[in-house]
Amino acid sequence: MKEEQENEQENAEQYSESSSNFLSEIPESWKRRARAAFGYTFCVTILIVVSCEIAVVIFPTVQWLVAVSTVMRHLGYHLYHYGVGLSVAIIAPCLVWEHIMYIREKRRREREQRAREREQRAREREQRAREQAEAVVAALQKEVGTLRSEVTVLRNELERLQGQSHPPREDREN
Repeated sequence: MKEEQENEQENAEQYSESSSNFLSEIPESWKRRARAAFGYTFCVTILIVVSCEIAVVIFPTVQWLVAVSTVMRHLGYHLYHYGVGLSVAIIAPCLVWEHIMYIREKRRREREQRAREREQRAREREQRAREQAEAVVAALQKEVGTLRSEVTVLRNELERLQGQSHPPREDREN
């Protein structure tokens, strides 16, 4: 009964698991968009930061350029954090999904290992039962052989005794 419950549980888990590779379950279009968004965000952030630094170094006295460069720095700072946030938003679920798949795979391997161990124990029990049955059969065959020899001895004894108590009929007629 316990094995039936384990089998039902294994079947239910196998039905719920489709693959141990988390990337195969994410649509390819989502992967392309995520990579593109991350790449564009990273490139824009680098472009803004570099252009701000170059502009301030080249034209340190132009007031409006310093103001624009300050705004661009702030914008770059926010875009940098946006890029980090986007990266975390993309990578974290993937890592969680990978961990879930790892745990499922680990449990599947453990179930398979337990099943192999159960099969091994069952084979060992069958082997022991077979050996015990063979030992019992051998003992019974030996006992049967002993009883047959005793029966033969007793028959011979009975025939001898019958021969002594009843003389042959030919002797009686004479």
